Amino acid sequence: MAIKLVNSFKKWFFDPEVRIVSTIYFCHRMYAHGGLRRKLSGITWRFFVTEACNISPYARIGRNLHLPHPVGIVIGPKAEIGDDVLIYQNVTLGRRHAGQPGSPKIMDNTVIYAGAVLVGGITVGPCATIGANSVVFDDVPPHTIVVGAPARPV
Repeated sequence: MAIKLVNSFKKWFFDPEVRIVSTIYFCHRMYAHGGLRRKLSGITWRFFVTEACNISPYARIGRNLHLPHPVGIVIGPKAEIGDDVLIYQNVTLGRRHAGQPGSPKIMDNTVIYAGAVLVGGITVGPCATIGANSVVFDDVPPHTIVVGAPARPV
């Protein structure tokens, strides 16, 4: 029992994915209780700036989010991420312009490779794959691979 606890602490301190994802889920659970919105947004903002990524506490994130290399990831406040999503480094999910409504909605079992930018009120279907350095402005159908700038199905 004590060895498992020590290993859990080691993993939390030395594995950035475990540290960031566990903090995201903790903040989302606390956020759901109400009155902690301002405090949590400040805590998460400071935490993620030190971890070199910016994930809004207002984003809706499903179960089993995987961030193998959590550097440079930006997830806006209105973004929605489904279950079992894999996001690599330097990915941006947000709005096109500050005043424009709509943020990306990522469905279940999606993979987003390094450097991809998903902007606007788009929907990425389940089991889709977004290629590296792709810029996605339009909806992505389910079970589709898109690459390029602007992104097109392969």
